[in-house]
Order: sequence, then structure tokens, then C-alpha cells
Amino acid sequence: MEAFYTAIRRHRRLNFILAGCFSILIGCCTFPILPLTGEWPSFLPVNLLIACAAYYEIGNWLGALFDRVSILPIVFLNLGLAGLGVGCRFLLEFGEISNVCNFTWPNVSLHLLVSSLYPLVLCFWTAAHRPYHTK
Repeated sequence: MEAFYTAIRRHRRLNFILAGCFSILIGCCTFPILPLTGEWPSFLPVNLLIACAAYYEIGNWLGALFDRVSILPIVFLNLGLAGLGVGCRFLLEFGEISNVCNFTWPNVSLHLLVSSLYPLVLCFWTAAHRPYHTK
């Protein structure tokens, strides 16, 4: 695990860009995480599993990137990236009837809440359990 942290910290800018792109991609692909309006699709367990695993990795990635940053910049970063992912999904499905079912306030707010808080908790958990002698 220590090699993971040192590799990320050695190429900080590249990993920041890769983590952002991965977060946008996962935000687009897993929206809505849990559909609160409309029918529940048959692929819901797979969607939840992919979302949990991907946001776990994003949280670890951000925990390795940021040392002792306050909570507010990471919350805004996660919200912005999740919002970009939802926006990409909206543009991808523009004009389809699924936009009427998927893009409701409960679905969007739940997706933004989960996709910003779950990586945030994991980011601080990773930062707290990281060995302090890595630079």
C-alpha cells in the first residue's frame, strides 16, 4: 500500500486529472444509483456494486492525493465532479423518455449526495490510516 501512495504522490497532477475523469465517468455510468421514481431496473444490484467499488477507489485516490486538506474543498470537488457526470448523462440521453423518469429531483439529489459523501468519508479514512513517513 505504501508503494501506491508514493506512486500517486510522485505524479500528483496526472493522478488528479485521472481521478477527476474516472469520477465523471462513474458519475455518468451509474446514474441514478438508486432510482427513487419510476421502475427499478433489473441491473440495479450490478449498478450498486459498480458504484460502491468505483467510489471506494475514488475515495482512496483522493485520500492519497490530499494530505491534510480541510473538508470543504474535497466536498466541492466531489460535488462538481458528480455534477459533471450527471450532466454528461443528461446530454447522452437527451431527447429520450428515460430523461423524464431518471432526471427527477430525488434521483439527482440522492446521486449527488452519495457520490460526494461516500468518497469523502473514504478519503479521510485513507488519510487517517496512511503511514506518515510517505512523502
